[in-house]
Amino acid sequence: MISIIVPIYNSEKWLARCIESLVNQTCRDIEILLINDGSQDRSLEICKRYAQKDSRIVVVDKENEGVSATRNLGIQKAQGEFIQFVDSDDYIDSQMCEKLLNAIDGMDMVLCGLRVWQRGKLLREPHLEDNTYNLKENIDTYFKLRKINLGPCNKLYRKSKIMSVFREDLSLGEDTLFVLEYMRNVDKVSVISDCLYNVALDNDHSLNKRTNSDKIDGLIEQRIIEEQFLIDIYGKECDLTKMYDCYLLLMHAWFLQTAEEAHDIFKPKMKKYVHDDLLQAKIKDALPGRFDYKIFKYLYVKKYVYLLYLYFKLKILVLTKK
Repeated sequence: MISIIVPIYNSEKWLARCIESLVNQTCRDIEILLINDGSQDRSLEICKRYAQKDSRIVVVDKENEGVSATRNLGIQKAQGEFIQFVDSDDYIDSQMCEKLLNAIDGMDMVLCGLRVWQRGKLLREPHLEDNTYNLKENIDTYFKLRKINLGPCNKLYRKSKIMSVFREDLSLGEDTLFVLEYMRNVDKVSVISDCLYNVALDNDHSLNKRTNSDKIDGLIEQRIIEEQFLIDIYGKECDLTKMYDCYLLLMHAWFLQTAEEAHDIFKPKMKKYVHDDLLQAKIKDALPGRFDYKIFKYLYVKKYVYLLYLYFKLKILVLTKK
């Protein structure tokens, strides 16, 4: 049986769509754990209404503690051999459970592709080709999977392999840390190319969807933990160049968001991170492929704060005109 864990907080606008996608799965051997995290809207009422119609639904109502505590309670209550996570503002393809279950035979984890939607428009479909991998064999395998691997929701886990739950002291990055900790205990990973999980970006208040311009320190810490994970798994001599590229891309994305602010606000923020010794060391060793990223790296390593400001203002101008 698959236990599908759905953390819910003030999701009345999207909750019915999510639950409908679960009760209509072609795989019938599932339990649906709807964990209401102290919602103040009609979410609990909606959950109870569906539970009256489908005996596979278990509704748990608790005080507000955050998404990590809510997922952890779901893991604790889950009766299935396998675990799946679905966010309450997202939804899944009707065959997702069946296809993941078929693919996990002999495997420790299964991943599928995703569809990312906003206001009914399909933005992108990140996915990989059908394949199986030995995760511990090569660091290149990790970075290949990383394209679709850092979030918890497009996967099927074996409950027996979950040794560490979600960290409840974090409000950002706990998803990735859970996946990394799970991967310490697994070897064989299967990938399904089908995009079976639908991410909806319409909820501006979702922790997973909102901009991270005020969360950069947590994201940097997440990269540091990810880097240490790679060293632990692949050894101190492993090639971390692609990890350094991740630091560069993170800072580029954050500066691009922050550059929309006035210069007197943006400059002190940029200066703080441009003069950070750890970030300087990581980005100096990055090998970006795109020309604009190469320019960013040069300006960053040289600590040209004002030129970086002009670079991002120009980039915003170009992106606006597209």
